[in-house]
Amino acid sequence: DFYYAANTNITITATAAPGSCLVSWTGVAAAANPVINVVANQPYSIAANFQAGAVGLSPAALSFSSAAGSQSVSVSGTSGCAWTAQSGTSWLTVSPATGSGSGVLTVTVDRNRGRSARTGTVSVGGVVLAVTQT
Repeated sequence: DFYYAANTNITITATAAPGSCLVSWTGVAAAANPVINVVANQPYSIAANFQAGAVGLSPAALSFSSAAGSQSVSVSGTSGCAWTAQSGTSWLTVSPATGSGSGVLTVTVDRNRGRSARTGTVSVGGVVLAVTQT
């Protein structure tokens, strides 16, 4: 329990564990934003409500020729759950870098000037997309 002087402005931040997302607050009328502001003008019992977030990718792997190019990947995510996308290598980029729920990513590779195939990964909300370029 916390006690505040009357009419004190209070900022409350909800931090979701990896793999989950904030879906609502109980005890106050607030949107599912991770930061809310409350004026201590009455007793409150406030709780942040979370749910497990899940991300799926289609296709689960990409293959490119040696030329520079781009391909789309569909992200199916839990509604309201945010995810981040990042590349594990310099020759491979992904955009957008963040999203919420479902959407489409663009994976872009630089030209492969080497003689052998190379592999890289893109991580989206903890799910790994394998990328091969000949």
